[in-house]
Amino acid sequence: MGEGEQITCIPHVDEKLKKAPLKKPRVSKQAAKGIVIQEPEVERPKSRGANSNAGATEKGKAVVDTVKIVDGGKRRKPDVTKPKALTPKRTKSVLGECSSKKQRTDDADIDIYPSLKTRNSGYTLIKAFKCLTDVLRDTVRSMGFGGLLEFNIAETPSTLGYWLLENFDPMACVVKLQEGRELRVEAEDVTHVLGIPNGDTIIKRFAKNIPHPVVTQWKALFPDHLKSITAAHVADKMLSKETSTVWFKRLFLILITTCLVESCDNGYVITRIIPNFEDPDQAKELNWGQYMKKCLAEEVVSWNKKNRKETFTGPIIFLM
Repeated sequence: MGEGEQITCIPHVDEKLKKAPLKKPRVSKQAAKGIVIQEPEVERPKSRGANSNAGATEKGKAVVDTVKIVDGGKRRKPDVTKPKALTPKRTKSVLGECSSKKQRTDDADIDIYPSLKTRNSGYTLIKAFKCLTDVLRDTVRSMGFGGLLEFNIAETPSTLGYWLLENFDPMACVVKLQEGRELRVEAEDVTHVLGIPNGDTIIKRFAKNIPHPVVTQWKALFPDHLKSITAAHVADKMLSKETSTVWFKRLFLILITTCLVESCDNGYVITRIIPNFEDPDQAKELNWGQYMKKCLAEEVVSWNKKNRKETFTGPIIFLM
């Protein structure tokens, strides 16, 4: 080293630090300037058929906070509150008032009325009437039941049927309406509603174990379905060419009784009333109106005792 030269001291530098570049914190231009950007509110997509009424959906809508960018570039997570499920409620009704239960849907709270369970319907009756020949139709008219040939109620409106039975007073035989009004059911209504004649002879219910010649002949017609004879079996036998005129008339009376008046809980034919049809030509002298009212009152009492959940086997079509 020559004279006059200066010695420069170089500090020791780690080789790793020499190679690694210096990293600067990533800050957006807006954050660097202290600007806060507010993004628009995020709304939950509406379900199909959602109600636009804010009052009806106030409890169920989700509350979403505004997303903001703060200093440092961090995002705040949205606070989403989930809607609480609503429990359906069933309110007990009294006579003359509607009972309802609520079901929560995307639209709103909808009133749902219970449905009535029935065993038999008018479909079997209508189907059988359409198959009658002109001669058989004339036979029905000669019995006094020609008005019934125009019967066309295939199915029972289940909701209307439940409401009628719920508001029917079996003791007074009236339907309780709103504002204290009443709809009285009379024996003569059987002719006006169904076209069935109404006489003075009481229709009896015979004991099961007492033998009767008509019941014995009846059982011989259904050897394969002795304990499970339905309205469809009766209709098929009634339309059979092998059936005599007398038994056609009896089967016709048994069919309308099973479909329109009463049947067993399982839908089978009640044999206790068959002896009343020993002379089918005198069927128009029977008191069908009193028979209908009695069956209606008894079945409603039984239906109420079973909490209105069991199958109703009475004359619901007559009540409509």
